[in-house]
Amino acid sequence: MNPELSITRFWNPVRITFGPGSLASLPDLFRELPGRRVTLITGQAIMRELGILDRIRTLLYDRDLAVYEGVESNPQIIQAQEAVDFARKNGAEAILGFGGGSALDTAKVVAATVTNGGEVLPLLTKERSLTAPSLPTVMAPTTAGTGSEVTRWATLWELEVKKKHSLEGPGMYPTHALLDPELTRTLPPYFAATTGMDALSHAMEAYWNRNANPVSDAHALEAVRRISEVLPLVVREPDNLEYRTRMLLAALLAGLAFSNTKTAAAHSLSYPMTLHYGVVHGQASSITLPALLEFNAEADRARMIQLAKALGGASVESGARRLQVLLQRVGLKTTLAELGIDEAGIALCVREGYTPDRAGHNLRDLDAAGMREVLERIRK
Repeated sequence: MNPELSITRFWNPVRITFGPGSLASLPDLFRELPGRRVTLITGQAIMRELGILDRIRTLLYDRDLAVYEGVESNPQIIQAQEAVDFARKNGAEAILGFGGGSALDTAKVVAATVTNGGEVLPLLTKERSLTAPSLPTVMAPTTAGTGSEVTRWATLWELEVKKKHSLEGPGMYPTHALLDPELTRTLPPYFAATTGMDALSHAMEAYWNRNANPVSDAHALEAVRRISEVLPLVVREPDNLEYRTRMLLAALLAGLAFSNTKTAAAHSLSYPMTLHYGVVHGQASSITLPALLEFNAEADRARMIQLAKALGGASVESGARRLQVLLQRVGLKTTLAELGIDEAGIALCVREGYTPDRAGHNLRDLDAAGMREVLERIRK
């Protein structure tokens, strides 16, 4: 498959402000948006402790700012509805998402739901469609990983019934993405590693994707090259602003890549790992990358060699080895056994790990036998 030989389109309407200290531009961004009433959606208590929320209040002194701080990891529907109700009660005219992927996803759900009936569940179950545009939004990530600040979808969970949901629509692209690397410096090394490897999975999955195009390819390969170089440095020296800046830019490139392709098999297989075994998302989405690189080479070896070269390898096999070493260098697991996933768990991941809107994008056709093949490669 060579996307350069076909007619393709790339679309991303998000306006991006990037660089150390760029949080100071927050007032300028909101002056471009209508209305005075802003609802901030976040969930990181450390931001209050470090005085960042006070700084935001100061920066937005001329706005009526309401702060919702209830977002947790893997946000659930009931929590998102609570945030929607909070925003409606405070007459939100614009939304500021501030934090990791969970906060940004929740903020995008709030922005979409407030203008489309005010109830989250009917939108998730398609009983009601996203007919109205979302509220204007500014997304400020504090992690270098999810790319949610430049995509048109958001993830919610029903942990009690082991189910994942996505809300998606063209109106869900944020208005502005504000990426200040200084906001990522407080992220502990382990979470820098998991979010960084999630960004790598976004980039790689955008490249071995049936929806790939020349523009997404360029973003993806550059993101892979940058992440594989700088992520170990971020983990080793978490307070180094240069490394944090390089990593945040790489994660942004990965987000731009998969904003047009969506993810593929690695993410599809990750969901049951998170739902049933509590595996952190970035660990779950990246552990299958070495096996999938080799698996997808059966469909297009030349293309996977290009991906391996971006990782610093000369062949598919050496690229897969470099991925395993990268996982180990940043302190993550490389086998299912290390995650406590046994034969029964593999069977469960095969049974629940196929989602057409993710696995169906994979470059090589993926059925139950293919998923088992991938998982067996990393069993132990």
